[in-house]
Amino acid sequence: MHKLLERQLRRSGLLESLKALPEAWQAFLETVHQAYEQSDTDRVMLERSLDLTSKELTQRNADLRHQQRVLNDLTRSRSIYLGSLQETLGKLTEALSKTLGVERAGVWFFNTDQSKIVCSDLYQKSKDHHSSGVEISTTEHPAYFLALAAERTVAAHDAQHDARTCDFAETHFKPLGITSSLSVSISFQGKVVGLITNGHVGSPREWTLEDRQFASSIADVVSLAMEIGEHRRAEEEITAAYGRLRQTQAQLVETEKLAMLGKFAAGIAHEIKNPLAIILQGENYLRHVEGLQSPEKQEVLLLMRSAVNRADHIVRSLLDLARPAALRLGNHDFHVMLDSAFSLAIKPFNPNAYRITKNYTQESVSVNVDEDQMQQVFINLVVNALQAMPAGGELTIRTYTKTISADDSGVGRRATDYFKLGDRVVACEIADTGCGIPANKIAKVFDPFYTTKPRGEGTGLGLSIVRAIIEAHRGLIAVRTQEGRGTCFTVLLPLSQ
Repeated sequence: MHKLLERQLRRSGLLESLKALPEAWQAFLETVHQAYEQSDTDRVMLERSLDLTSKELTQRNADLRHQQRVLNDLTRSRSIYLGSLQETLGKLTEALSKTLGVERAGVWFFNTDQSKIVCSDLYQKSKDHHSSGVEISTTEHPAYFLALAAERTVAAHDAQHDARTCDFAETHFKPLGITSSLSVSISFQGKVVGLITNGHVGSPREWTLEDRQFASSIADVVSLAMEIGEHRRAEEEITAAYGRLRQTQAQLVETEKLAMLGKFAAGIAHEIKNPLAIILQGENYLRHVEGLQSPEKQEVLLLMRSAVNRADHIVRSLLDLARPAALRLGNHDFHVMLDSAFSLAIKPFNPNAYRITKNYTQESVSVNVDEDQMQQVFINLVVNALQAMPAGGELTIRTYTKTISADDSGVGRRATDYFKLGDRVVACEIADTGCGIPANKIAKVFDPFYTTKPRGEGTGLGLSIVRAIIEAHRGLIAVRTQEGRGTCFTVLLPLSQ
């Protein structure tokens, strides 16, 4: 008899009297006894069930808290806000794999016509390895992609036999040992652009609600990273456009300033040129006058002639700056022209004092230029380089051809832009190892009357005229320098068609 039943009958005083009852009553008591036994069994099972449920709830709560921490860390990741999508994807796939305990986690994006998906990052936990580049045709797996289009999440507990995913069984799941898969679509700007995949290896697993929600949250983080990246690219384009606008404005101001200065210089030059001619004639007359033939007086007259000739040179330079001579264009071998200019420029100097390196492209280079004016450009640049190294140094002349890209200055679609994207040009670099140009003066080197040479050794018009000639040929000149290390001027000219 069940102990609880026996205790209750003993307490009521019926136990002894019931023993004397007929067998029918004994059978009834036995039935009651079995009911008590079953009650004990049910109670034990219920207690165990409640205990398991409590442990499961505790574990699920712990998993949820962990997932939330992972998501918080990911959304605060520096790579997201720097717009570094690829770095972000690597962190996301690794977080997916380790948090959900799956062997393989990946991020895939559709190509333009959605005929295939391309893996941007795939993390394999057992090897701690990231890879990318795998492509899968969408037309060969219609059921899977139709399911993703109909519902955001495809949770296949038995991936090799699930109707939505079984197309991958022979090609992917079985070779990789994947038994369960969880996929979530990625949306961006209202369109499905890719998907998150999770491949579980081992015994098939049931994807919990928490698993699906976490994978969906990771897909949302991908969308967030793409949105931030888009904004950063837009900001960079706006900043670059603003920089180009500022540069164009500065060029317009500089052009207007030079135009006004040119007119002013031309007026002054004309006013000075006639008196200089009279002085020169007077000096020529006095040189032959009796009583002025002594060496001392002739030396004074020679100094007068030298000063007048220098003033005349400045006047001519002013006129060249104000009204450049009309171009007499013709196709010329660029290297022949460059060598000719170098030969003229080096004559006043001692070539043995310099290490001269010519590094010319092996290509045949032809340019449509005014040969005399372009030789003037390169003579001026070579002379400046040599004068910057009074104690000797290294002069390097390098040429090469290139295709104009968006990174080059003076490039655009406007008629005033010197080059268009894709134009072919020849570049000539003339570099010295002299004292360089101070950083606070580099912006002024092409300004008229600005010179870094000592007083009396330069007019400050040479580089202004050089730039004017190059720009008249639809070319560009740029300078880079490092104080104490040297200076390099780069000339770009369009190749002959």
